[in-house]
Amino acid sequence: MSIRPFRSAGRLAVAALAVAGLSASTLVPGSGDTGDATTVTTASAAPAPVAAPSVPVPVPQESSSPAGDEAGPDETVLGPAAVEAIGDDLGEVAALNELTDEELTERLQDPTYGVGPDGRLFVAEFLDEEHTADQAEVGGAGGDEPVALAAVVPLDQTFGLSSLPGSRRTIYLDFDGHTLTNTIWNQVQGIPNGRTVPPFSLDGSDAFSAAELEYIQNVWLAVSEDYAPFDVNVTTRAPSTDQLRRSTSDDQTYGARAIITTPRVQADFPSSCPITSTCAGLAYVDVFDTAGPSHARYEGAFVNAAAVGSPLALTTIVSHEVGHNGGLNHAGFTDGVVTRDYYSGTGNWGPIMGTPYSRPLSQWTNHSYPGHTNEAAADLTVLASHGIAPRPDDAGSTIGSSTPSGWTTSRRGLISTPTDQDVWNIGRCDGTITVSATPSAYSTNLDLALTLVTGTSAAPVEGARVDPPSGQSGSGSSMRATGVAATVQRSAGDTQYYVRVAGSPTGPDTGYGNLGPYTLSATCAGFSQQPAGLPRFTDVPPGQSFFGQIEWLAGSGVSTGYDQGNGTTTFQPSAAVLREQMAAFLYRFAGATASSTSCGLLDVPSSSTFAKEICWLKGTSITTGYAVPGGTQFRGAQPVLREQMAAFLYRFAGEPPSSTSCELLDVPPSSTFAKEICWLKSTGITTGYAVPGGTQFRGSQPVLREQMAAFLSRYDDQGLPVAPAP
Repeated sequence: MSIRPFRSAGRLAVAALAVAGLSASTLVPGSGDTGDATTVTTASAAPAPVAAPSVPVPVPQESSSPAGDEAGPDETVLGPAAVEAIGDDLGEVAALNELTDEELTERLQDPTYGVGPDGRLFVAEFLDEEHTADQAEVGGAGGDEPVALAAVVPLDQTFGLSSLPGSRRTIYLDFDGHTLTNTIWNQVQGIPNGRTVPPFSLDGSDAFSAAELEYIQNVWLAVSEDYAPFDVNVTTRAPSTDQLRRSTSDDQTYGARAIITTPRVQADFPSSCPITSTCAGLAYVDVFDTAGPSHARYEGAFVNAAAVGSPLALTTIVSHEVGHNGGLNHAGFTDGVVTRDYYSGTGNWGPIMGTPYSRPLSQWTNHSYPGHTNEAAADLTVLASHGIAPRPDDAGSTIGSSTPSGWTTSRRGLISTPTDQDVWNIGRCDGTITVSATPSAYSTNLDLALTLVTGTSAAPVEGARVDPPSGQSGSGSSMRATGVAATVQRSAGDTQYYVRVAGSPTGPDTGYGNLGPYTLSATCAGFSQQPAGLPRFTDVPPGQSFFGQIEWLAGSGVSTGYDQGNGTTTFQPSAAVLREQMAAFLYRFAGATASSTSCGLLDVPSSSTFAKEICWLKGTSITTGYAVPGGTQFRGAQPVLREQMAAFLYRFAGEPPSSTSCELLDVPPSSTFAKEICWLKSTGITTGYAVPGGTQFRGSQPVLREQMAAFLSRYDDQGLPVAPAP
């Protein structure tokens, strides 16, 4: 969804967040993270900004740390007046923001954009009567809409939600209050140093009610949908400092914090944005991938939850503000007579970087819609240039590279770019087939089109594209896009079928923003035959946890599974990985060719099944074995413990530098494998187990085969190095 600023208003500071999977863990509701000295941002439904206030956004009364050699004006100024205030420093300020003089001047014609003494662009979205009226269409302003929502997970897991846990990019939805120290918000935006931003609330209390927890879960779900096409984890679980802050340009693990707050009466806070009900959101532009001390200084995008009523409206502000952090500008509109800084959209469609509060299909745009006023690069191009890149394609794009799908079971897919087309091999059917593709039920960004294909890769026969007209129903929390799913039916003799799934090419910007996850299902009323190779294992059907990672493990030749002697193979996902199996996995994963079967291990004779793999493991120093009287043992029949697995993978990667402290409750810096476990966590290969008060690693527990598939798949996704030859 997107935030809603309109007309001319204060400028939004955006924080970049992303989504894709769901991991639930438990945090104590209301516990907060007020000990962090970092910048926080919150986003809520973005109202249409009003004209810039005559009094500039207040400069703080105290500066908690030196601002350095600043290039901006003497005080914070919004809109065209900022150009005059910058004066002869225009070129320096433009360069600081990676803009030309002309681009900076053009940006500052929008009265929601501003510049402070630090010289960095920010956006402040103020509320006006027009915005309030628009919000009334979708659930009312000020949180006055009765909230009757369905929880995504049990309420005690509200602060453990993650959309893509393995990603190195993070968008943290911070609902429980945050302390700001030595940040730009203290130095320029007027928040006293060391003060805590109030938590989100519907009833004025700092404790979270059941209704508030359900509301938070629905905001997370909708923001995750907006960022589902990207390799970024949208989470309500408090990340570590290292997961958010980018220390150097070589640091590839970083993110943004969206501070979602409900303003309280606090006399020592500024009387304007971002902590009062006069402002919908505030964010700095192009800071998501900033490296060094500046990342901590500018971290955070503010979202005013009191500005809107429904979770969908609040989502609009959050995604919009994070978009600013990722370098995006407003999506404006003109009809030749009136020009608006924010475009609300048309029909059921609206741009996230506009004000699509009343549009259920809010999307990223390439600014090609009729009446567009922004000639900037397309949204996905800008976001990718600042570290928020599309996720890798999850399915083939031609018949020759099609991905097996099969009958009766559902498959999850993702349209991650405007040109992405997923081609699935359904299998053979002699009878009537029904194929359906359905986007997410809540807050989808994806309008789907289906094409049934028969024949072969050399001579494909394509049917007509099925692309129902889309519309909308409901309002507020019940607002939904209609006509976004697609179904095709056909009756024929024994035929091989494929289906092409893509975003609809229709819409104001020719379907550019039709992105996101979908579910594909196919049935055959008659004799059917699955595609070759699907499923690989009878005990791991599509849709089961870790299905994709296990398929990857087998498809990569790392695991062969267990032959049942009856033409079927099992994987046994819940069985523990034995040490000898671990040796085989890593040997195959590395593409090793070593053939020695003798390596001086007392319990590994040359005739043993995995002698070659174990000797390779020892030769590369990935394992040291167990010292016993008379020599060394490998103990291949014992399960691999999680801490041992961390050590194996750490050595497999070449023993990169690593800290021994990583905020895992059961991994003190003094523990034997602290360095290896902390490295594993820093890479996203493991996410640990969420428990009240934090996260555990549980190093003494055995590694399950399905977990091993996930670990190696994430290792491969990160492009980490493989072990050197012995």
